Amino acid sequence: MSTVTDEDLMTAVRNGDLAKLGPLFERYHAALFDFLSWMTGDRTAAEDRQVDGVQSFNGNVDVTLPASVKANVKMRSDMGEIFTDFDVQMRPVAPVPQTVRDG
Repeated sequence: MSTVTDEDLMTAVRNGDLAKLGPLFERYHAALFDFLSWMTGDRTAAEDRQVDGVQSFNGNVDVTLPASVKANVKMRSDMGEIFTDFDVQMRPVAPVPQTVRDG
């Protein structure tokens, strides 16, 4: 049985195989969470930081779908722009009413 090294996984990720992030996360998520919990002193904040780190990508992310796909897609960019080669039509969303309570 051969075990893929962390270096091999990271090389695959760098070359665009983002699926290889899964095995890396599985190997290190517990240790990362423990470290972040120790650094922040707050388990909830540590969990937020861990999720933020896994969900964030820097650089180009290519998502290619077959031409026959009809889908609703959510895209978000914290900093930067989203470039596509298809038309993105935005539908207005009604604001959610908020209740303000005194006291």
